[in-house]
Amino acid sequence: MSTSQALKGKYLIVSEEPDDKSGKDTKKVVEPAPLTINKLLMGRGGKGVKLKTLRTRLAYSFNNTGTVNTAFSTVIPVQPSATTSWSSFAAIYEEVIVHGGTVHFTVNVTGSGSTPLGGNNLFAVAYNPLVSTAATSVASLCEFQQSKLFGIDNGTATSTGNGFGGALPVSPTGLFSFSFKVPKGKSARSSSASSTFSGEWSNTNDGSDVYGWISPYGPTPGANNTTTMLGVIVMDVSFRSRF
Repeated sequence: MSTSQALKGKYLIVSEEPDDKSGKDTKKVVEPAPLTINKLLMGRGGKGVKLKTLRTRLAYSFNNTGTVNTAFSTVIPVQPSATTSWSSFAAIYEEVIVHGGTVHFTVNVTGSGSTPLGGNNLFAVAYNPLVSTAATSVASLCEFQQSKLFGIDNGTATSTGNGFGGALPVSPTGLFSFSFKVPKGKSARSSSASSTFSGEWSNTNDGSDVYGWISPYGPTPGANNTTTMLGVIVMDVSFRSRF
């Protein structure tokens, strides 16, 4: 007896030629064996599957206060896992990448000392894709490819010892804004073991991964005064998964 096979829909049609002289073929319908997971992942033609990608925004707030009569210098991580909605996305998707973002912030100088004047009214912000080292001057931040220089208005000054109105952004919206882009292309790391990198996808299981650092700097605010920077960092991110 000879057998021929053909696929029809999801069923396998098997045609058998009988051994007798009746001349009539007999047919029966059987369900084929299930595909292996490898074949399912490879897809038809062995071209593989296309990862599903979602592009969205993640944001978190920060509030950093410096030391009295000391230049303001800190680093703010570009870290998706620092956001409140991170756990919801990480539970579904396998990888994440940050394309860039915007920092919206304000600067306050408060205390009982005299109002800072001149160069003390300058404030700089830069994006460092690899290193978390804090800046040492306004000018050093201006050397970065992605940086911006701001001026602050200290408001209404009073006599020394009575404080003053605090520093206000010279901006019609009442806020500063600094936008940055994460470098594309090949991966870039400060070391092979570093969790600070750019230009590549990160596993959502690695919550410590950071896509660079926002580095601000403000000069010494004067005796008895303290500088505070507070705002929100909004990240442009993509998630992807096989499922």
